Amino acid sequence: MKVLIQLLIISLLLLLFVVLGVSWYFTSGLLQPGSKDCSAEHYVFCNKPSELDLPFEDVAFQTKDGVTIRGWYINGKSKNAGILLVHGSNGSRHAGLRYAPSLYEKGFNLLLIDLRNCGESEDFYDSMGFHERNDIHAGIKFLTEIKNLSSIGVFGFSMGGAAAIMAMSENPLIKAGVFESSFSDVESVIADELKNRFRMFPNPMISLVKSLYEKRIDGDISNLTPLIAIPRIFPRPIFIIHGTGDNKFPIIHGVKLYIAAKYPKKIWPVKNGKHARSWQADRVRAEKEVPQYFQEHLKL
Repeated sequence: MKVLIQLLIISLLLLLFVVLGVSWYFTSGLLQPGSKDCSAEHYVFCNKPSELDLPFEDVAFQTKDGVTIRGWYINGKSKNAGILLVHGSNGSRHAGLRYAPSLYEKGFNLLLIDLRNCGESEDFYDSMGFHERNDIHAGIKFLTEIKNLSSIGVFGFSMGGAAAIMAMSENPLIKAGVFESSFSDVESVIADELKNRFRMFPNPMISLVKSLYEKRIDGDISNLTPLIAIPRIFPRPIFIIHGTGDNKFPIIHGVKLYIAAKYPKKIWPVKNGKHARSWQADRVRAEKEVPQYFQEHLKL
């Protein structure tokens, strides 16, 4: 009997070490997803804005928590209207280049940034939008205080969309938002990843991973998620774009966000659109809908 109890204790300790080890490994992957080279399949344009005959300057500024953010500023014809374009996890400022010509053509000034721990910006870690929203606040401050623009919109892709939703809920200077392929909440992302990668672990594993992740990023991701933040944007307008063929963050994320948002709101379910590739799925409509939306809600 004594031997049996000892074996049971040893087995439980081994199980605990395995669970903690998997949780640490999993959260490490969330914190440092690794750098991703610019893919023409995903981003289309992988050089500088000059590739598209767009005039630009290299810019840099600091966030309130001391992280240096770098990007491109494309000087449009408008004296007061600008748009901040925000890429997704382990991406780069190239994400926004697809939409830059059509937005520039309408006169908008554009700021395309590398989020912390991405591209040429300062090393940090990925916090699924929690700390990245500070990068967006710093970008808005750059547009208003350095470039003297007064009518600002934000366009975020994937995790950048999630960060943009949270930032817009906190920052009244952002007058309109377009969010493509955003997730609705981090817990759902963790649950999907655990289901796909560690099928043997039950749902309680989600709580452990979430708690460990929160501890490692020093933030409470339960009280500030896109799903909680998006109703707070009211009465400013939001536009949700989500592909029906999105395998990373299925379209249910976009639907949840749309339902949670208050009017004025708009949604475009992109037929067969893959993750953050609505432009590729329907370029004509993308280059019409997005500039038109910002034209409608930002004073040019």
